Amino acid sequence: MGGRVASIIVAIALAIGALSAAAGAVDVGMPVSWTPRFSISPTKLSRKHPTHVTMLASGQYRITDGFHVPALREFELEGDRHLALDLKDVPVCSSGGREPRESIEEVCREALVGAGRVTVEIAFPETRLLWTPGKLRLYNDGRSDDGWRLVAVATVTVPTPSEIVIPITIRKIDDERFGWRASAEVPKITGGSGSIYGYSLRIGKRFLRVTCGDGRFEMRATSTFVDGEKITGRTVQTCTMTEPHLRRRSASSRK
Repeated sequence: MGGRVASIIVAIALAIGALSAAAGAVDVGMPVSWTPRFSISPTKLSRKHPTHVTMLASGQYRITDGFHVPALREFELEGDRHLALDLKDVPVCSSGGREPRESIEEVCREALVGAGRVTVEIAFPETRLLWTPGKLRLYNDGRSDDGWRLVAVATVTVPTPSEIVIPITIRKIDDERFGWRASAEVPKITGGSGSIYGYSLRIGKRFLRVTCGDGRFEMRATSTFVDGEKITGRTVQTCTMTEPHLRRRSASSRK
């Protein structure tokens, strides 16, 4: 499959203006490119006291020669150590005991952490490529021995209505400025004919808290595809400290 790799999580144009992450296209050998995006709001934050924020994330992979986007098998997101998930009072999704006719969305609405949209590309033999949009939901799945568990659920309607369930584990790491890693395993979609083409996801203010430690946040994402090839992208967003500058504050205190 060579350089024809692509895809993950949503196609939504985030008109975030000044809140946009500084993210450029990641070229992975022609004809593939990837432009990940990440932003938080507000961006005026304390250096020491955690503030709850909203996070927006999106990305889209492109193949310019019209070939089918290869299926994504694993996705890793490494997060800035100044950004932390806060789920201690959030109910846990208990989808295991649901009735056959109940959807995860019905059973786990109290455990909802984030919501957005997903686009799936489908390539059946001897047919044109199909794109089907759907809902993307992120739920709290409880704590594990070394971190949190989440579950992402994508709901699509082509070829038949179905739920794509993606388990996610979050563990602490110590890798320069990155303090945690979220790892997702993506199942086969429509028997292997479908691929995640793009996504957008908004995580609510209740679930994230941050400090503006050094004026910026970084996120690093790695996508692994069925052929074993990997793509890594990195995004940066700046923040402004609400506390006065130490030198300025010292000068004021001498007056």
